[in-house]
Amino acid sequence: MMQKRYVESLKCELPFLGFGAMRLPTTGADETVDKEHVKRMVEHAYKNGVTYFDTAYMYHRGQSEVVMGELLAEYPRDSFMLATKLPVVFLKEKGDQERIFAEQLERCKVDYFDFYLAHAIDSEKVETMKKLNTVEFLLKLKEEGKIKRLGFSFHGSIECFKETLTMAPWEFVQLQLNYYDFVASAEAPTLYKLAREAGLPIILMEPVRGGMLANMPDEAASILKKSNPNKSPAAFALEWTMELEGVAMSLSGMSSLEQVVENVETLSNFAKVPENEKQAVQECAAFLTEYKTIGCTNCQYCMPCPMNIDIPAIFKVYNDYKLLKNVFRSTLNYKAIEVKADVCIHCGQCVSACPQQLDVPKLLEQVTEELSVLL
Repeated sequence: MMQKRYVESLKCELPFLGFGAMRLPTTGADETVDKEHVKRMVEHAYKNGVTYFDTAYMYHRGQSEVVMGELLAEYPRDSFMLATKLPVVFLKEKGDQERIFAEQLERCKVDYFDFYLAHAIDSEKVETMKKLNTVEFLLKLKEEGKIKRLGFSFHGSIECFKETLTMAPWEFVQLQLNYYDFVASAEAPTLYKLAREAGLPIILMEPVRGGMLANMPDEAASILKKSNPNKSPAAFALEWTMELEGVAMSLSGMSSLEQVVENVETLSNFAKVPENEKQAVQECAAFLTEYKTIGCTNCQYCMPCPMNIDIPAIFKVYNDYKLLKNVFRSTLNYKAIEVKADVCIHCGQCVSACPQQLDVPKLLEQVTEELSVLL
């Protein structure tokens, strides 16, 4: 059964593992969410004490909220916690946030959200929130009981994070933290430090960095295996997150029942990371930072592209090429992508949407240059 911890400031008990609904399994060319598969995932999670479910307005082009709402409606409302997010990127004029929130309640088949977040905050979204009085809107919803706990997820700069902290009486923050990011840049540990100083409970996202820390080169995996041959790379990454003070829960966007089973087992049995495994994780992080891969987590926020470029798919082929060194497989995978990176028109739409702040058009140029040898 999943371990839990009581978070005093939130007045609730949270499971170590949260169920993220951003990378649900899909079927068909139109990538329809596989509801029956997700149902089995939710059943296993719920039965084993994973009672926190996180979705968002834009996940799976709106399908995520609908599917999670339908599936969770089968359980007593007070037996699970549901989190979703206000898509600030979609707020253009007065009335948008009211319309979207009402739509979210209808999609999710609930009359309140246990946790509600301003989504993927950065400098541009801060200005939108100021313009539309978004904080006042959210606080009114909280006063009405339609939001139980108010927070924000963040993908901006350090200075923007400091400003965001002052904008509202936030009760929690959702941050991308994992052992790779802690080594790869100074930003992740700085944001973590600032959140701790602000006294905000942290809901941690991207513990395996979009799968990167679960599927890695054999050389990197072997570093971990030497310290514990019975533990998967994903388990090392998840356990690392639970060693961070102030982390209330680790939120994992799982794509299969197998991943749910493994993650539930990992954090149900978690006690303390042995010193030799901590050292192995640090060595693995250092090893991975030597690879010049693209920091895409396949969140799909950049989609759809006006030129029909499947940006995350192209970046995945590129990263696999750099990490795994399998020229034959990478060639097949890149040839299978119908619209190649070189048709990018540099419109910049993807840049403003990317929570990792990637210069996507420039990176697509890089991909074109390096993968052209495979064609």
